[in-house]
Amino acid sequence: MSIIRIPINKTMDGYHTFLRCKGLPWYQVEGREVLTDDISYAAVFGGDVDPVDVVGRYGHLMPFQADLVTRALARRRFALMADCGLGKTPMGLAWAHAVAEHGKVLILCPLAVLKQWLRESVKFHGHPLVNLRAGEPWTEGVGIMNWESRRDFDMRGVHGIILDESSILKNCDGLTMRWLTGLSANVPYRLSLSATPAPNDHFEYASHAQWLGLASSVKEYAARYFKKDGVRWVLRGHAIGPFYRNLAQWSTYIYSPRALGYEDTTEIGEEPMYNRQRYGMPEDFRASEGQMFTSADIGSDRSAVFGRLRSVDGPRLQGIASYAQGKRLIVWCSRNAEEQAVAKVLPGSVKVINGAMPIEERVDVVDAYRAGEIDHIVSKPRVLGFGVNLPECNHMVYSGFTYSFEEFYQTVRRAHRYGRAGRLEVMIPYTDPESPILTALHGKMDRFASDVAEMQSRFWDEVTA
Repeated sequence: MSIIRIPINKTMDGYHTFLRCKGLPWYQVEGREVLTDDISYAAVFGGDVDPVDVVGRYGHLMPFQADLVTRALARRRFALMADCGLGKTPMGLAWAHAVAEHGKVLILCPLAVLKQWLRESVKFHGHPLVNLRAGEPWTEGVGIMNWESRRDFDMRGVHGIILDESSILKNCDGLTMRWLTGLSANVPYRLSLSATPAPNDHFEYASHAQWLGLASSVKEYAARYFKKDGVRWVLRGHAIGPFYRNLAQWSTYIYSPRALGYEDTTEIGEEPMYNRQRYGMPEDFRASEGQMFTSADIGSDRSAVFGRLRSVDGPRLQGIASYAQGKRLIVWCSRNAEEQAVAKVLPGSVKVINGAMPIEERVDVVDAYRAGEIDHIVSKPRVLGFGVNLPECNHMVYSGFTYSFEEFYQTVRRAHRYGRAGRLEVMIPYTDPESPILTALHGKMDRFASDVAEMQSRFWDEVTA
C-alpha cells in the first residue's frame, strides 16, 4: 500500500477537491496536501484499470446493473449490496471478466450456488469458469471455489477477488475471517456481494471494511462511528452523516432500481400472496402451570410452542398435508422434530435437507427438485434459506417461523425473484399461541419497506451530493 499526496490549491477547484477528500476512508492533512493511501484514493477518485465500456461490452446487463459494475470497477475495492433477485451473479461475472484482463480473478462463493455461477458464465460470457473445486488447472482467467473449503491457493498473479454472500464476514468464526482476509491481503481489486443488510445492523459494514482493506480491523473501523452500549456497538448520533458519506465512497445499497429512476429492472411487481391459515390446538397441549392460555410470548411456553406444538399430530400438521395436495412445496421448519413430522405427512417424494447432510448432497437435492424429480423439500432457513435460488417453487409453506424477520425475508426470496413465472404463494399455518410471533413479523415487515427506502436514499444521495 503506497501513500498518495493530493495537493489542495487555493482555488474553488481546490476547495471542491478537499471536500471530496473528506470522503476518503483514510486521510490526514499536512499543510496544503492531503495524504492518503492508494486504496482509499481509488475509492473516491477511481482505480487503475482502464475505464471499461460496461454497457457496450456486457449488453446482457440492465442499465442499473451496468452502472453498479462501472462504479465497482472505478473504486477498485467495493461492497455491492443489492436486494435478492437484482442480479448479483451477472454483475459479479462482468466485474470479474473486466478485471481478468489484467490478471487472474478468484471467486469465492457458497457451494450451494457454485453451479449457478458456472451456468451463468457460460450463458452470458460463452465459456465456463475454471472450477478449482474440481481440480482444474488455473493459469489465467477466472477461477471459482466454494469458501466452505477454506483451501489455500497460490495467489501469485491474482489481480481480483470476489466474495459472494459476504454476510459470512459478520457471522464466521475467527479462523474463517483470518483465512478470507489473508487470501485477499495483496489483491488490488476486491468485490463483496451481499443481499439486504439489516437496516439497523450498521456494524455489519465494519467487517466488510476490514476485508476490503479499508480498515485494519473491525474495531478500528467501528471506533470511528460507533460507541459501546453494553456488549453492542451502536452508531453515534452525530456520526450518522459522516458514516454514510464514508460508506457511499466504497459501497452501495440498492433495493429498488425503479425508485431510482431505472425503468428496466429485475423487480417483481407484486409481493407474494401470504395465505395465513389458523388451526386449532392438539387435544393434549396445555398451558404452563398457572396460565390460562399458552403463548409464545410467555417464556415458559416458548420451547413447547416452537417444539412440540409444531411436531405432534394435530390440526396444524394435517392442514399442511392437505395444502400439499397437487402442489410441489418448499417447507421451512425451525427444529428437527418438526422437519421429520412434516416430511411424514407430505404426499409424494420428500427430501429433508438438514445440517447433517453434506453440502454436495444438498446441491444434488436442490437440482433434483428443480428438475421435477422430487415433489417436496423440507429444510430450515439457516440451512438452505440463504443464497440458493429456487424460482421454480410456486408454493411454499413457512411452518417454522420465529421472531427473525431476516430469516423470513431471505427464505421467501429464494423463490420470489426474477425468473419466476406467476405469483408465489406462501402458506403460513399458525395456532393461537403462535399469533404473537406473526404480529411481530407483520410489524417488522411494515417497517422494513420504509427502512430500506431510507437506507437506499442515504447511499445514493451521498454519492450525488
